[in-house]
Amino acid sequence: MAITGKPYAADNLAGILLHITQMKGVSLPAQTAIRAVAFLLEDAAAVEIASTSETLSSSAKQMNDTQMKLDDITSTLSGNNANTIIGTTTIDSQLEQMQSAVTSLTTQVKESSQQSGYKAALLSGLDNNPDLNSQTIQRAARDAIKARQILMNIAPTSPLAPGKLNHEQLITKIKAALTSLANEDSPELDVKAINQYRNGGIVIEMLTPEGATYLKKKDIKAEFIEKLDPTAMLKDRAYPVVIQFVPLTFNPSSEDQLRKLEQENSWESGAITPAHWIKPPEKRNDKQRVVYVILSFNNPNAANLGIRDGITLNQECLQMKKNKCEPIRCAKCQNYGHIVKECIYHKDTCANCSGEHRTSECNDKNRRCCVSCHSEGHASWDRSCPEFERKCADLDARQLENTMPYFLTDEAWTQMQAPPKAKPYARPNTTAHPDHPLPHTQDTLRRHLAPCGHKPMRGTHLPSSSGSPFRHSSQPCLPLPAISSSSIYE
Repeated sequence: MAITGKPYAADNLAGILLHITQMKGVSLPAQTAIRAVAFLLEDAAAVEIASTSETLSSSAKQMNDTQMKLDDITSTLSGNNANTIIGTTTIDSQLEQMQSAVTSLTTQVKESSQQSGYKAALLSGLDNNPDLNSQTIQRAARDAIKARQILMNIAPTSPLAPGKLNHEQLITKIKAALTSLANEDSPELDVKAINQYRNGGIVIEMLTPEGATYLKKKDIKAEFIEKLDPTAMLKDRAYPVVIQFVPLTFNPSSEDQLRKLEQENSWESGAITPAHWIKPPEKRNDKQRVVYVILSFNNPNAANLGIRDGITLNQECLQMKKNKCEPIRCAKCQNYGHIVKECIYHKDTCANCSGEHRTSECNDKNRRCCVSCHSEGHASWDRSCPEFERKCADLDARQLENTMPYFLTDEAWTQMQAPPKAKPYARPNTTAHPDHPLPHTQDTLRRHLAPCGHKPMRGTHLPSSSGSPFRHSSQPCLPLPAISSSSIYE
């Protein structure tokens, strides 16, 4: 995780520690402790940089005083003799160069002190990884297009519904509504592109992001809808996140509790749009006390801060992560790549036992059989299924967003990729060789080593001749010679 070519300074070490907290398997107490150490290192680095800046500023002030004294002495002298003695011109030019260098260096130090060590480390990491940098640029370009877009839902009975207006008429009607909103304080409201889809959705791409932001204001949005179509609805772009281990006392469908959550975490009012449980309440265990909740933000910055720093709910610290895109699995046939309304199978397949019935009608609750990998031992919905993990890996390779723990913004620390997942633990091969069975007990280990002439190492508790496991031979124990693993294991 260290950045190539960067010294192990305090700010770089802080960046490495903050990167470690994003690794899978790090517990919440460990994350909190590691982040505390990282923040202390960043503070120490900031103090050191500030001290260096003050030292340079003091040196620059002393040089200015020296130059002023030389100017005073020079003004008292006249003629070529003075120039010959002290070389005023040469000294002045050198002092100006030194003053310029010190001023430039002081400015750079002050700028670096204002920039966090973690952000600087990430910027350096992006520069050292050209492949990631190019992917990030492409992703940033797509996000720039999304920032200029307005999403609109049109009812089937609306005069703007598909088939009721041609494309030219739709453009004329939208431009007329935008023109009526223009005033001295409004930004440029020109349209770059308009796309309408079969489901009734309309995507309006503005020429500038300022124009799109202006249309998303609450009062401007209501006026635009009123002039265009009162039955239409503008949708904010959602940034979904998952909050883990939320107490059941929290109700995501309550507007009052959502507003209280916004106030407790210092978010803007209305930052949370919809929220819902991941698992339906009717499928919960009787002893279940915590659940997972999906929240959607209309602002990526608030979502990123929650992912990085965590949130508080009723004075309880909770962790939040970005909701990744996952492979689509059909609830009818249990195969990947389509949904129920696109399924061509005529019979239902159970997600638990792979029988020809609906999952809700399964009577064999203890049987598990996966449809995707054709193996027993786990259900089709099991997240540890090899086929599901392979589909997720393929999707991550195609979508850069899945490998990034934050929503991409202009902030450099959001442009990082999560470290690769550790390989799952593989049990050692316990298959014995026909000629060399595995020594399962101390007694079989003694019988296995005796023909080879090996004596046990010091400290190995082997049964003695009298049968007591705690008595050791009086003969000295010699180190065991190196044995090839092939002589014992396959």
